Amino acid sequence: MATSTKKSAKKPIGNSPGVLVLQWLTYAFWGWTVLALTWLTAIGVSFFINREDHSSYSGDVLPYALAAVIVLFIISAVVDALYSRSEPMRKQGAAMVIMIIHAVIFALCGIGALITAVFAVINIMLGTNWEGNEGALTVLTTGAIIAVVYGATLLRTLRPVRLKRAGLFYGVFMALVTVSVTALAIAGPALYARETKDDRLIERGLPEISTSIRNHAAKSDALPATLASIREEMSSDAKQLVDRQLVEYTPGKKIDVPDPKDGVQPLIYPAPGQDAFEYRLCVTYKGSTTSGAYDLPYTKGRDTEPNTYSHAAGRVCYDLVTEYVY
Repeated sequence: MATSTKKSAKKPIGNSPGVLVLQWLTYAFWGWTVLALTWLTAIGVSFFINREDHSSYSGDVLPYALAAVIVLFIISAVVDALYSRSEPMRKQGAAMVIMIIHAVIFALCGIGALITAVFAVINIMLGTNWEGNEGALTVLTTGAIIAVVYGATLLRTLRPVRLKRAGLFYGVFMALVTVSVTALAIAGPALYARETKDDRLIERGLPEISTSIRNHAAKSDALPATLASIREEMSSDAKQLVDRQLVEYTPGKKIDVPDPKDGVQPLIYPAPGQDAFEYRLCVTYKGSTTSGAYDLPYTKGRDTEPNTYSHAAGRVCYDLVTEYVY
C-alpha cells in the first residue's frame, strides 16, 4: 500500500487528458481574445485620433469585432477558471510542451506589436507623411496597448512560481482591458455608426438608383419623370431611399452627342438611336468620409454613377449622365 501511494505521488500532476485539454483551450482562447481586442482597439483608436477620415463603412464591421471580443472574453474567463482549479505550479511532460508552444507564439506576437509601435514612432520623428501622422499615432497607440496585453498573456502562460495567483490577476487585468476597449468602441464608432446609419444606406443605395435610371433611359430613350415611377425596378436599398424620401431627383436635359462624321469623336457615346441625358441626385449625409476617393478625369466631373465612397457632411448633389460623353 505504501509503495502504491509513493508511485502515485511521483506521477506528473496536471497531465490527465481533461486537464491538458483545458490547458490548451485556456491558452488558445486567450490568444484569440487578444487578436479580437487588436481589431476592436484599432477601430476605436482610429475613430478618436483620425475622426475626419473615419469611414461610415466601419459600422458594418464593428458589430463583428464587438461580438468577437465579448464572446471570446467570456469563454476564455470560464475556461481559465476551470483550468486554474487543476493547474499545476510546475508543469511537466505534455503540459510543459503545451505551455512552451503558446508562450513562444505570444512572445512573438508581442514583439511584433512592439516593433509596429516603434516603427510608428520612427515615422513620426522622421516627419514621414503618413496621413498627417494621424495614421502613425493610431498604429502607435494600438501597437503599444496590444504589446502590453501580449506581455501579460505570456506571463499568465508561464505562470512563475512566485506568482501563485497569476491566473486571477490576469483575469482581472483582461476584464479591465476588455471593458475599457469595449466602452471606447461603443462611445465612439458604435455611436457614430448609429447616427450615420442612413449614410451607409445612401452609400449603398444611391449608385443602384443611378443604375435604374440608366436602364430606364436605355429602354425608353427618356429619363423617368420621378423615382417612384421606376421603384419596382430597384434593389431593396434603393427602394428604401425612395420610400423614405432620402434622395432628391431632378431630371435634366438631353445632351447633344457629337456625330463622329463631323470629325468630333466622343470618348464613349450612346448606341445608335439612343440619347444621353443629364440628371441630378441630391442627398444629405450626417457624416463625412474620404475613404476610397477617386475621380474619372475624362468625364470632366460628370459620371454615370455617384462616387459615394468620398463625401462631405451635409447636402451633397451629384450631377450625372446616363452615358459617358467627352
